[in-house]
Amino acid sequence: MSRSLLLLLVVVVIDQLDSGMATPIYPMLFTDPDSPELLVSPRSAERSGAWFIALLALAYAVPAFLCQPIIGQLSDRFGRKPLLLMSFASSTLSYAVVAAAIHLDSFGGVLLGRVIDGFAAGNILVAAGVIADRSDGAERTRRFGWFTAALSLGFVIGPLFGGYLSDTEAADWRGPGTAFAVSGVLNLVAMAVFWLGFRESLAEEDREEDDFAWGQSFRNAKAALFDEGRRSLYLLLACFIVAYMSFLLFAGVLLEERFGMGPVELGWFFSALGLGLAAVQIFLVDPVEKRLGARRALCAVFFLMAGAVALVGSAWSPWVAYAAIVPFALGTGMIEPVLQSLISRSASEREQGRVQGVRGSVDSLARVLPPLAAGPVAALGATGWALYAAALAAALGGVGSAWLVAHKPSAAFARSEGEEGDAGDGDHRRDDDLTGTGGRAEEPEESVAYT
Repeated sequence: MSRSLLLLLVVVVIDQLDSGMATPIYPMLFTDPDSPELLVSPRSAERSGAWFIALLALAYAVPAFLCQPIIGQLSDRFGRKPLLLMSFASSTLSYAVVAAAIHLDSFGGVLLGRVIDGFAAGNILVAAGVIADRSDGAERTRRFGWFTAALSLGFVIGPLFGGYLSDTEAADWRGPGTAFAVSGVLNLVAMAVFWLGFRESLAEEDREEDDFAWGQSFRNAKAALFDEGRRSLYLLLACFIVAYMSFLLFAGVLLEERFGMGPVELGWFFSALGLGLAAVQIFLVDPVEKRLGARRALCAVFFLMAGAVALVGSAWSPWVAYAAIVPFALGTGMIEPVLQSLISRSASEREQGRVQGVRGSVDSLARVLPPLAAGPVAALGATGWALYAAALAAALGGVGSAWLVAHKPSAAFARSEGEEGDAGDGDHRRDDDLTGTGGRAEEPEESVAYT
């Protein structure tokens, strides 16, 4: 592994602290009426606390949906490094705004911080483009496994980090605002290190010079629906994101409501979950995909994820929720790197930023659905049913994967599976040769233009 790639993974871990850190903090801010750090009235916390968490998720998802493809286009034109630096700077500003808002007891300020972070959400999209730039052949799946493992590792550290720093009972200087402030400082340091040590991954000759397109998010959503070669992959990704984000949003609320878990206990729970995800993505993604093939592996792990989420939703003891971590990690840890790799393999080197932009738009659009659909359910006091809805989304992904097992796979699936696909007879052409053109950059006449 090159120094720049290793540095990218380390920075991604630090940048992802926010996602994991907020999970044990949000219940004490919005749903626990006895919390001294409550940002809403105790009555609002009891009656609709989950809805405030859903609004924060929505405040992030909408600007992320609008901005990710734009950032993808800019990274194709100007390179990955400047766009990553800009996104890291925006994330640092977001942490500072949230920390100040918590200190001032302002829900509106926290909401503003989440909006700013949504505008910076393209950093993960561009980082995925770096992996695609520097990976060929079978190495791509393995490196995307490392990439998603880095995301999960941030989720391992984040809940412990957030739970420890927000525990006001342990020390007066701790609190949710402290956690976000320290995270902002870490992100600023990571940005400086990245600026000094990262080498640009996109060569000048591979950069796009096409006209810049505003409103690309909506074109991407349309492209995802009408792209026959990748549509099944995008739909499976949407099912996964809806299930995963619903779980992250409301599992902590359920555990706090049902078992009285505080930020430290929730931190341990979500850290154990993140550790399981990282282990699966580091050690199991590559061998399982090679043994089962992408379609069969996705079918099995989607159903495994659905069962684990439903188990947490029906948990009658904290230990039942802890027991669900194992199947959840086995299922969830496989899905995203396999789908990410398949989507990346379906594109040429010059298309990587734009195809990742479409993938990012599907991801962001899917993140809008949990707060809109499951949020009102959880706000009515039926948090368990919000998790059952998440399990249903994962089960739909399993059904879709089973359909792909029974029918002719798309080109992306065929190219990913060796002996199972059309290219499995010892042909080791480039992974972006999905049209039978021998590696040429030409697109078929009916291919979708992402501009």
